[in-house]
Amino acid sequence: MDNAERIAEIVLPVLVSLLLGWVSRLRGILSRAQIDGLKTFVVTFSLPAVLFMAFAEIAYGLDVLLTCLAVFAACTAMLFIGKLFRRENPLLPFLVTGFEAGMMGYSLYTLLFGAENLNVMAVAALGGDVFVFTLYMAMLKRRDGIPGAQIARETLLSPIFLAILAGVLLGATGLWSAMQGNFLGAAVGAVADFLSGPTACAILFVVGYNIEFSRASLRGAVRAAGIRLVLCAAFCVLCVLLLTWTVGMTELLRWALILLFSLPGPYVLPVFARSEADTRYASSCLSLYTLLSVAMFCVIAVLAV
Repeated sequence: MDNAERIAEIVLPVLVSLLLGWVSRLRGILSRAQIDGLKTFVVTFSLPAVLFMAFAEIAYGLDVLLTCLAVFAACTAMLFIGKLFRRENPLLPFLVTGFEAGMMGYSLYTLLFGAENLNVMAVAALGGDVFVFTLYMAMLKRRDGIPGAQIARETLLSPIFLAILAGVLLGATGLWSAMQGNFLGAAVGAVADFLSGPTACAILFVVGYNIEFSRASLRGAVRAAGIRLVLCAAFCVLCVLLLTWTVGMTELLRWALILLFSLPGPYVLPVFARSEADTRYASSCLSLYTLLSVAMFCVIAVLAV
């Protein structure tokens, strides 16, 4: 198989899944309620199974800790740099930081390097996941006056957070390695693999369904995308150079970081908009950057394969 065929095998499933979702909305094939049901299944069962396996299979050490700290620091820095532009829109700082690894990153990385290497993407994304579940959500919900206790409770009870936590605990303590080769490990792995099966297609279908632009918000979306693109490129280079210098960098981890920093921000953001105009603005920004991310993924596929 030549490179062109391999690239087509990686890129076409992404484009077709996104297109099917987008057409389903335009033609009314599926309702918003049906898509919400599909998304609920993904974030409650399917995606947690993917994340549990990915984090359980990580070989935890100093390199993982430093990667997590570097990405967390980059996300924090981008958030506070984004505050310099908040006069344009109060949501802009939250649009230029964080990564939608769950609803895009893991699926795209699987297409590039296979499910057997998904733990490498989990290493790259861990710092971003910690950032989103802690500082990002705390600052976002604090805008709406949500009590800290409620924020903590909602975070700790999230299926995605619980799956990541369980995976980290099993992987870091060596319990997952001890479970390999016996019935319990095989059973857990089989169930997780079965639940994980439809994740990539379902996620990309939902993402495609939600691609929607508001003409009134398009100019602001272009500006926000430009700011995010510059910040992500700069901090991606810094993270790669820092980690290469300190702990070394494998090819798989380098591409995982590059893919991570090419992703859009968390898709949850429009939920916290305070007005219809802000909702349209956030949705337009995320939709535009999703298309940019897909374009960058195609470039990554050409370079990485």
